[in-house]
Amino acid sequence: MSGAASDRLADAVAAQRGKIAALLDRLAEIGRDPPGITRHAYGEREDAAHALAVEEARRLGLGVAHDAAANLYLTWPGADRAAPRVLLGSHFDSVRQGGNFDGAAGVVAALAAVAAAQAAGVTPRADVTIAAFRCEEAVWFGLGLIGSRAALGLLPREALAAPRADTGETLAAHIRRSARSRAPIRPAASGRARPDGSGRAARAAAPRARPARWRRACPGVRGSAPGGRGSPGRRPRSGCAGAAGADAGRRP
Repeated sequence: MSGAASDRLADAVAAQRGKIAALLDRLAEIGRDPPGITRHAYGEREDAAHALAVEEARRLGLGVAHDAAANLYLTWPGADRAAPRVLLGSHFDSVRQGGNFDGAAGVVAALAAVAAAQAAGVTPRADVTIAAFRCEEAVWFGLGLIGSRAALGLLPREALAAPRADTGETLAAHIRRSARSRAPIRPAASGRARPDGSGRAARAAAPRARPARWRRACPGVRGSAPGGRGSPGRRPRSGCAGAAGADAGRRP
């Protein structure tokens, strides 16, 4: 990248500070629960946070898609639509009275990064998809990483019957409510709950993605590399353990 192009990109990134602050303030208002914030997994507040991300994505001209686990995917088309995509993002749910930045900052940062790149005149070589996975926090259903597990076909069948800690309603019922008209998640014959019930969970989760080529864990999924090469709860071999940012389709 030339010096001039680098300067343009740096200026575009700096220009996103106001946008980032405004989005985080709106998310704080959605989850306000003094002395912290609460965005219940598969609840109205997490739904509202997803709606806010969709609003910003449409302003940026991004494609919007969901899977049957109600995970959200916002895609900036690249020059080569067939190339393995870059996956960024995190989650919007929180623990009770937690911090506003936990998870949410990863999605907001990804939106701001795309906005900055667009403003700088960048054209991505491959699709860039921002993911907002559902129910990262274990406090709500006694199991964490639910959205990302479902996206990768790793959600245990019995998890669908787990009650939410505050409502007593099952995970399956909450998913149906948040997914609205989308096909409900259901167990596959293998015993894992898959977004389309067919055994093609990871493919269904990220449209046009190539899960078999992913070699780094999705944001918030600590070690759940597709293809059975890791499991939730283990740190990924790539060292990607942060809340924001993952590189899809590239070998470490």
